[in-house]
Amino acid sequence: MFSENNQLAGGITTATQIAYWCSLISVALRTPGSPYPMFLLIDSPRMALNTATDVSKAMYARLTTLVGTLPGRLQVIIADNELPNDYRGSYAQINISYNRPAVYTIAHPGPSAVEPIGTDASDD
Repeated sequence: MFSENNQLAGGITTATQIAYWCSLISVALRTPGSPYPMFLLIDSPRMALNTATDVSKAMYARLTTLVGTLPGRLQVIIADNELPNDYRGSYAQINISYNRPAVYTIAHPGPSAVEPIGTDASDD
């Protein structure tokens, strides 16, 4: 059990959570008719892992192994700010930016027409 003084830091928490979900999916892949979902969505793991490049490479290696176990049975979507070079080009990659928005059918009104969240109108 963790006390307030022994809480896990961001990168350790991220690695632990991904390891947990990978272990569940691994069991589900080996168990025919498993009720576990064959889908995993991970948001910005490298941001939390920061400079822990060995952990990041190990995470991507494990995810790659899981996806390749039974092709077509598991879908993994990772929103990451920096995909390791070893994995670029191996999978479908969608780059999102101001000029290439995720939802391209909705026109952006332009920077001057956007009010950032959290700004106070009285500051003007």
